[in-house]
Amino acid sequence: MSTSTASSDCRILSAWLPSVYAAGCCASPSNCTSTGGALRIELSGRGISGSIPTELGLLTSLVTLDVSGNQLTGPIPTEFGRLTSLTWLNLDRNVLSGTIPTELGQLTSLITLSFRANQLTGTIPTALSRLTSLTILDLATNLFIGTIPTELGRITSLSRLSLHENLLIGTIPTELSQLTSLTSLSLRNQLTGTIPTELGRLTSLTWLSVFGNELTGRIPTELGQLSSLTLVELAENRLTGTIPTEIGRMTSLNWLNLHGNQLSGTIPTELGRLTSLTLLRLDSNELSGKFPCELTNLKVLTESNFTGNLLESNTFNAAELAQSCKAVRTISDPTATSPAKTNPSFVTGPLVQQQRSNAPIIGGVAGAAIFACIAAAIAIWLRRKRVKSQPVSGIQSSIGGNVETVNAFTSSSIPPPTAFVPVLEKNAAVSATNDDEFQVANSQVSPPPATRTHLFDHLDARDRNQNLPKIENLASLETTLREYETFVSQKAATVATRERDFASNVVPESQTSASSSLLASFAVSNENHGSSSYRFALPADPNNWTEDETAQWILEKFGDPKLSSLALNQKINGRVLLMMERQDLKSELGLETFGDRRLFEEAIAELRRKSAQQSALDQENPPSYE
Repeated sequence: MSTSTASSDCRILSAWLPSVYAAGCCASPSNCTSTGGALRIELSGRGISGSIPTELGLLTSLVTLDVSGNQLTGPIPTEFGRLTSLTWLNLDRNVLSGTIPTELGQLTSLITLSFRANQLTGTIPTALSRLTSLTILDLATNLFIGTIPTELGRITSLSRLSLHENLLIGTIPTELSQLTSLTSLSLRNQLTGTIPTELGRLTSLTWLSVFGNELTGRIPTELGQLSSLTLVELAENRLTGTIPTEIGRMTSLNWLNLHGNQLSGTIPTELGRLTSLTLLRLDSNELSGKFPCELTNLKVLTESNFTGNLLESNTFNAAELAQSCKAVRTISDPTATSPAKTNPSFVTGPLVQQQRSNAPIIGGVAGAAIFACIAAAIAIWLRRKRVKSQPVSGIQSSIGGNVETVNAFTSSSIPPPTAFVPVLEKNAAVSATNDDEFQVANSQVSPPPATRTHLFDHLDARDRNQNLPKIENLASLETTLREYETFVSQKAATVATRERDFASNVVPESQTSASSSLLASFAVSNENHGSSSYRFALPADPNNWTEDETAQWILEKFGDPKLSSLALNQKINGRVLLMMERQDLKSELGLETFGDRRLFEEAIAELRRKSAQQSALDQENPPSYE
């Protein structure tokens, strides 16, 4: 490049962003060629606004252009088609509109093309199929319409294809099966038809998500050939038939989500082979039968849901299932728990003859012992049955060495005294009189010490799976219920007062000092009685939410006051929320688990789509100021 060309590049960049390029466009040597031409523009997250200047198309030495995470508006310049040296083009998370220029099909050196989370419209141009070096094509979370171009199957170098969160229709092209290097395929839209069996050829695939479409038919058994898969999301479609047993071959799988379909039959035992599974969702289908014992092999499973089916039980508990299966195995095979026996195939000579000669004797002794045990059990059962069926009039009680009968009471309407009824079992029930005195083993004793256990403690213990002392008597239970009624009445009065104050715009002075006080009040309210009295009417476009409104959305969506307060402390408004990526969810909001981050990502993607649709609607119907 000549010196005049290099200086021309600097003039273009300085005219566009004078504050950024005040020290010259080659302040960092890695950003320029040896002759001073612009080589890289890496300005991610700099808060740059306005449109992208068409003059950037003159920077023919440019290899990298990354202006993601800014506030750029307007269309993508068609002049970008001249940047034939470009290998990386990232315009993610801006407010760009219009269509994708077909001229981009001339950038044959391009390796990454990412326009995620903008407001781009129109169809996906078939000209992109000329980008034969492309490995990443990410057009997710825009407003693209039409069908998925079959021509994309020609980009055999693709490793990631993300088209989710658009308005695409039609079927999944079978031509995508030609992308044998593909590792990630995400297609959440409004697609119809069946899942192509040809996708079973994508043996490098680790991520398959066709979540939230209108797909029908069966789950192809050919997907079982994709042994490298770590995530499979086929949820919220209209899939029918049974769950293929071939899924058990996906031994690397850690996320299987099939909820919200019309799947029937039983849960395959082969799912027990997926020992890396951390999430398993089969809820809202038509599955029947029992949980297979093989599910106890899923040792790292942290989230599961089987509700909304026809199963004998919708609650999965690995420990209880293991106990139940162990009991069934013991009954069906009594020798399973007996000591190991000598294998005759490894014994020779006189020892075999000795074992054979002793076999009849051992068998006879064992048979006699078993018969004796059975006879004893039957005798005990018959004796208890006779005792329980014996009328009160025939019972005799021995108290203080005197034997008295209670026959006299059988003809009288007056019931016999409690002291005349003997305790027949070792652990007899304790009966309370009106005076809170107890009859135990024919003796009058003081009641046991009252254990004050609140109803809330039992509810919390159920969630934490803890063991608390039981409520010992009726009086303690009545006291607990009275306390609970008083508590609820007080809370109801407090809520009513707050609602009246809020309706009349009378907010306590202590809550007007800062917005964080208001959020704190409804966070505490949510913790105490499940919902908030204070609620903002959220704007239609999440991009315009304030910090308080964003915190309210998090509280309503996830029910976590701590997470909501943390978002408020981090000053996260609607626009910042829409810009957050997976790494931000962990570093800024403390979402440590993969499942939490994935669910939060889905919620943000839905907000981005809602914001884009609202923005498009506002552009079509601008406000009138007449």
